[in-house]
Amino acid sequence: MAILLAGAVLLLQISDADPASPPVSVGQTVMVGDMEVTVQSAASQGSTLEIAVVLAGVDDPDPSSDFGLVAGGRSYAVSTTDCDPSEVAGRACTLVFDLSTLTVESAPVLVAERGESRTRWVLPRA
Repeated sequence: MAILLAGAVLLLQISDADPASPPVSVGQTVMVGDMEVTVQSAASQGSTLEIAVVLAGVDDPDPSSDFGLVAGGRSYAVSTTDCDPSEVAGRACTLVFDLSTLTVESAPVLVAERGESRTRWVLPRA
């Protein structure tokens, strides 16, 4: 009985969830939670993908932890960055993802998540 009740609650949560919003275009500025984010460009450099961003609106000692990348069915964390910390006034910086284990060429998707806000960018193929 408890399992059926838990399943019913999960089904209600899923049905009430907002549908996925369309991806944001490179160059467009959006709010992700309390942080303003602009993805300026993405470029492959060997086995890495370097994403130039501008972060603004919040002082955060570790804003890069809000970003991840999905490519080839796998997720990747930021490997290196010069984005930490962010500043209210805004700061241009780079998120670098190590894609050396990427085996399937696909369009990478950058994801930013702060609080309950989530935004994604479909980037040029890696």
